[in-house]
Amino acid sequence: MMNKRRVGYLIGNESEELLHRVVVNRPGVIMSLTWAIHPELAKVYPSRCHAERVVRSLDRSGLVVVPLYDEGHRWVVDWGDDGKDDSSRVAG
Repeated sequence: MMNKRRVGYLIGNESEELLHRVVVNRPGVIMSLTWAIHPELAKVYPSRCHAERVVRSLDRSGLVVVPLYDEGHRWVVDWGDDGKDDSSRVAG
């Protein structure tokens, strides 16, 4: 059995891309979101609660909070498609 350690949480979209960066022009005005396909490039949040707050502030549909694991030789995202759904969809 693979030993894995939870690193934190990521924000993903319906295309299974991961949030890399949010550009804010001024408080409350989001200019752009940058997405990544590799977890190593994604913004890591320390807790599910923190990531869910960010999702709500983005006010976009189709976003999901997913856990990120370190398997020693690589980082792995659990998209919840193996029957043990550890991801959570957050209403925008």
